[in-house]
Amino acid sequence: MRRSLPRSLGVLLLCNAAVCLPIGCRDEVSGDRATESKPSILFRCPRSETEQIVASFVSAFNRGDLAALDRHIATEPSFQWFSVSTGPGRRVREEANNRSSLAAYFASRHRVAERLELKRFRFNNRTFGSGGFTFGATRTANDLNTGTVRGKGAVGCTLDPPSIVVWSMG
Repeated sequence: MRRSLPRSLGVLLLCNAAVCLPIGCRDEVSGDRATESKPSILFRCPRSETEQIVASFVSAFNRGDLAALDRHIATEPSFQWFSVSTGPGRRVREEANNRSSLAAYFASRHRVAERLELKRFRFNNRTFGSGGFTFGATRTANDLNTGTVRGKGAVGCTLDPPSIVVWSMG
């Protein structure tokens, strides 16, 4: 009798290859970057690293530090989107997918004194070299009413440097 992998594991392995090969996942045991000739299904993205990157991003956002913000957001092709779905400072659809417009967006939000205060951070998962998270924050700016926003995102921990690949809040 021939043994085969469960279908769900086969799908997981296929997805791993699709994600790891473009962004270069690291092996969890050796720390080596996976390559096309050596794909790895063992990789890590610790909660502590993910949370530190998010906190550092929020700090840079609040300071209006465009150089630090640029370092905290993944470069192409790993960058997926940065979206804000509500209020002034809305950034959705094509614009959310456009990394090249982020510096101008951050500068415009800094000009109206936008600030984020993280109230809650939850590490959701560690998959394919990224750390998924959700958060709650207080969002303030001169052009909007102070309010609580919820969001989610992912940090590409295998990138050099590790950086945010997805950010959505609203």
